[in-house]
Amino acid sequence: MQLIIPFTFNGKVYDSCGIDKPKASVIADTKKNIDETGDAFSAMRILLNGCISAFNSTDGNVVSDKIAIKSLVPKLPLKTAEHLTMSMVVRHYADDDGIEGVYPCPRCGVQNIAEIVETDGMTIDTRDHISALGVTYCDFPDLEITQEFTTPVLIENAATKDVLYDIQSIVLKIPTLENAISAYAKIGSRDMVRLQFAMYVEALYKVNGESVDSKFKNSFGMALFNNVEDPRKDLGELADQINKYGVDKRVDKTCKKCGKVWRAAVNTSNFFVSGVL
Repeated sequence: MQLIIPFTFNGKVYDSCGIDKPKASVIADTKKNIDETGDAFSAMRILLNGCISAFNSTDGNVVSDKIAIKSLVPKLPLKTAEHLTMSMVVRHYADDDGIEGVYPCPRCGVQNIAEIVETDGMTIDTRDHISALGVTYCDFPDLEITQEFTTPVLIENAATKDVLYDIQSIVLKIPTLENAISAYAKIGSRDMVRLQFAMYVEALYKVNGESVDSKFKNSFGMALFNNVEDPRKDLGELADQINKYGVDKRVDKTCKKCGKVWRAAVNTSNFFVSGVL
């Protein structure tokens, strides 16, 4: 299976993998992890470990050893890991890849529910389906994302208010599954926006054109993103760059009350979690 975004490890570029339908033991281990920790990213890792049969590099190298596969799985770009995970769950539930959800209308606020219901002996399915979502592939590995801030981000000394850093630009490597797992370990699910910030911090590579180390990221990483003055533009552009490749989770919705048409994001995370229950 082609990887949405290839990745490099130890000098080799991996661009495809073999996947198997998940066995009962893999489903059980994945479910156990979700039940005990609530961490969908770690659960994704368990599912991928159990279902990937081989990684293939562009120079013809095939990695099929299970221990080696487990060392490569965390290096997967998160967008690639999400796509593989959804593909595996679809294989597990090949007869039904529907996604339920509630979508409030941005104009009138009415709750538009996507679900499957039985009415007078008829089955009405208003859900979206994984197999119908668009996918955009990237042809090159080691994707880097540059963001120039509209207004420089100032990081000050808490006591003296002296400016420690005047940050005009940042470079991120495309976030990986490993980044997501590390971010969740620090933030959990209690604050989804800062969980996203923490993921950005894990993937942070350069500030003002200079490489940064873990000390900088641990000390100032969250402050950097917390202090962005124009989050709608700057963080919106950053998110757009990160989401350029992968599964397009946005679908057209039409309000059943006022007729408003808008683009909404389907909750593929819920599909993954419900898919292993």
